[in-house]
Amino acid sequence: MYAVEFDRFDQIVFSVDPPPADRLGVLRDRFGGRLRQDVDLEEPQDLNDWTAGAERPAPVLCVSVNDPNRYQVLKFPRLLREEDGKGFGKDGRRYALLSPGVGWRMFVDHLVKLDDIAKAEGQEAGDMDDAQALPASAWDNGIR
Repeated sequence: MYAVEFDRFDQIVFSVDPPPADRLGVLRDRFGGRLRQDVDLEEPQDLNDWTAGAERPAPVLCVSVNDPNRYQVLKFPRLLREEDGKGFGKDGRRYALLSPGVGWRMFVDHLVKLDDIAKAEGQEAGDMDDAQALPASAWDNGIR
């Protein structure tokens, strides 16, 4: 698995595919992204399940205390104190997991759009949460 870290956004983006060379250049040169290879991300199968009346999931990205290339997502912060969280500590960054195939291309294209919008407004797209600035038609299923 591959990951690109962004200090500017306080985020790490994972994918089973490597970023295409042309997109990697944009991620590195325009956004300061750093590519990491051979990383592992474990997500619970029921991460997005939330039945009526149940506790709302609040995913937490954690990193192994023994292996900085091993990440685990816990569905709830309280799991850090329980058995599921043993051997892992809170990473503190937000994360995204891209869909195989088109994920990097779509991600980079949307990130560039966000940055262009911010620059046009005299700001810096310093937060991935700025995604709400894009119309819904700009997003697709390649990013979750």
